[in-house]
Amino acid sequence: MGDSSESLRRPPQKLLLDSELTADQQLMQVSKSDNEDNNNGEKSKEESTYWAIIEEIFGKEDEVLYRPKKRKYRSLDSLYRATKPVPAV
Repeated sequence: MGDSSESLRRPPQKLLLDSELTADQQLMQVSKSDNEDNNNGEKSKEESTYWAIIEEIFGKEDEVLYRPKKRKYRSLDSLYRATKPVPAV
């Protein structure tokens, strides 16, 4: 009975997929080497390597499709055309 109450108190552990673990490990390696290379002044080479790994994991930005933004409000011009002027009191 004590075992079941202890397991209920613990937060559930999140399991990572193999691909997520691989991506995490690669990012940690890039971050570690980035810290080491910053001391040597090789920032541009490291940045290109970093972005190459990011593109390898998540794909290029060109592959992402963006939906057109929905208009939430009417323009003032359309409001003035659709309404009649209110007489001043």
